[in-house]
Amino acid sequence: MARGLRRDIGIGDDTVPAAIDLLHRLTPAPQPKTGEKLRRAGSGTCVCTPAPDTASPDTPPQIVAAFADMERHNRLHAPTTPLLRTLHRVLDHRVPERTTLLTEQLRSPDPATRFDAIGMAQDLIGSWRGNHVRLVTLIAECLLPEDPYTSVAAAETLGSLVPVTDVAREALAALVAAHRTAHGPDVWAASDPLLRRAHQEAVTALACLDDPRALPGLLTVLDSDVDAWRAVQVAGRLRRGADELVPRLCRRLAAVDFSQQAPGFSGGSLTSALAALGDPGAVPAITQAVTAAVRHEQWRSAALALEALASFGTEPRLHDLLGSYRDRDAADVLGRIGPAAVTALPRLKEMMTADYEWTRLHAAIAVWDITGEAEADSVIGTLLEVWEKNEATAHHIVTFLSCMGPAAAPALPRLQAELTRARRGRGVAHDEEVQRTCRILQLRLAASQDRERKHWELIPGTGAGPLRLGMSPAEVAHALQEPATPVGGPYAQEEFATAGVSVFYDDAGHLACIALGAATGPQTTLAGVPLAGRDPGQMEQWLLEDHAAEHEGSILFTPDGSFALTDLGLLIRTQQVGGTRLTRPLIVIEDWFESTYHRDHLPLEGSPPQDGYSAELG
Repeated sequence: MARGLRRDIGIGDDTVPAAIDLLHRLTPAPQPKTGEKLRRAGSGTCVCTPAPDTASPDTPPQIVAAFADMERHNRLHAPTTPLLRTLHRVLDHRVPERTTLLTEQLRSPDPATRFDAIGMAQDLIGSWRGNHVRLVTLIAECLLPEDPYTSVAAAETLGSLVPVTDVAREALAALVAAHRTAHGPDVWAASDPLLRRAHQEAVTALACLDDPRALPGLLTVLDSDVDAWRAVQVAGRLRRGADELVPRLCRRLAAVDFSQQAPGFSGGSLTSALAALGDPGAVPAITQAVTAAVRHEQWRSAALALEALASFGTEPRLHDLLGSYRDRDAADVLGRIGPAAVTALPRLKEMMTADYEWTRLHAAIAVWDITGEAEADSVIGTLLEVWEKNEATAHHIVTFLSCMGPAAAPALPRLQAELTRARRGRGVAHDEEVQRTCRILQLRLAASQDRERKHWELIPGTGAGPLRLGMSPAEVAHALQEPATPVGGPYAQEEFATAGVSVFYDDAGHLACIALGAATGPQTTLAGVPLAGRDPGQMEQWLLEDHAAEHEGSILFTPDGSFALTDLGLLIRTQQVGGTRLTRPLIVIEDWFESTYHRDHLPLEGSPPQDGYSAELG
């Protein structure tokens, strides 16, 4: 049926509205009984229950959970679901239309329709890039304490889509708090399987967001033993809880019996979590795990433990282990050792020509770590070939390119091509990180065009280069080693032609704004990223989606469409250079950002028009 629709159906502007109208007719809002309070969208809870547990007592809990998930994911809860899934497949890359349809599905008064929409939304968000805040917010509204069946699906989805689901943080925390209030601190091990799973999924989703409100739940389970494997899987993501998590993980690692071919508790997951938390106090426990795993020929566990050990800078005795490892595991550890592993170069260079892309990737990174720029051309060439052949390597490659500095310049066209893709790569978290790293790399590598310009570093809220907000005109001229050319205007503008800087003063005669040219004057950087002369769209995306989100900065949009990060004292305007508009950074005093008058009268340059507003920067 789906294939026939894909060939024959015409997707027009009325397709989605017609589908929504049909959905409304098939799922009318229920009429509440007299005296019954209207709940969210007049809806009830999902009446579905999980299949009975028929697994034997010896079955590992991970396997039991996997089969339970498979059974739940394969269920159809609403009669409209097959048709809606087919329509989503036909719409495919039309993200706005699919978002509109999913919005109505997730707002449906029918709980079964809402439940099935969660999985469809997960598929869209996980497959296509875009702004998915609206859908994430609606999924978060499905986290209802009285409906644990739907809460399981919603929390699981939110956890799988981190970091896109950050806006659901408070809803997840509220569900966790409601569970603990109603059922006590041991709700992780509740006898009701639906309640237990809903709570576990919400806690683990919070942990994936590095939210400390997940810590009490993880500590409770690590001190007991009910589904502790699920807590270990996400413990490494909760870096804010490292002080309390590391001792517990170390105790569990010490208890792993590596003599068993299938250890009851995975030593690999424990060592990976300890490596992610980055506490050197875990080194002795991981070292013991390496020794035990090698003694019992548990090579996969040994490889993970050795990789974890190497992440702390420890130099393990590779000559005892290399013969038992896959080549890429050995390459990773040799790279961490660095120049001291130079004797391994012939073998590593041979590995760079292997047929398997991942082997070539790991070998190339190790060669760079050992030799540095001496092998830059061959390393970059290998990485770009691998990336072209296997898209799944993108996250590893761009993460490594960000460490290469200017030597990564030959990769700039490939980075630009990656940012034009609409479909996600492998995994939401990896794809979001690939986009973020590509944006930063693209901006940093473009700085090679600025070699003839002076370079200043932005000092948030203070100034840049030799200039400090609050200076007198004499101090500014002395700092720039150049006499000023007065321009006048409402802010006593002065130009410094040789330096390529414009400055403005407040009513008291103190430096209140520093304007830097898009193509001339000093290039000012923030976290190594050049702010002047860049593509406005890319700069806005980096500052607002990456930098401001990471540092929790305050964002202000001015009436003419420019934007500012007020915590940094940074205003980004644009300036025409030839036939292109490029970014121009301005550093502005806090008082002007806090003043409605000054916000509305920015930009600053030029004579004020008749209505008293300043002219636009040109």
